[in-house]
Amino acid sequence: QLKSGVIWGIKPARNTRYVFAKTPDGIKVPVMIPPKLHKRLTGKNITIEEIEDKNGKSYRLLRP
Repeated sequence: QLKSGVIWGIKPARNTRYVFAKTPDGIKVPVMIPPKLHKRLTGKNITIEEIEDKNGKSYRLLRP
């Protein structure tokens, strides 16, 4: 349903390559990010894109 858009960063994940974010539907999803931004995206709006392949859906940070 969500192909790309702005969502809210909730908290950093244990893996430094991911942060958890909440979609407009209220679903918590892991978003792949650069490791140096690991703790900086909590509580901020982030722009993501959805990638779908044979393994399912994944989300990635879109940088300007």
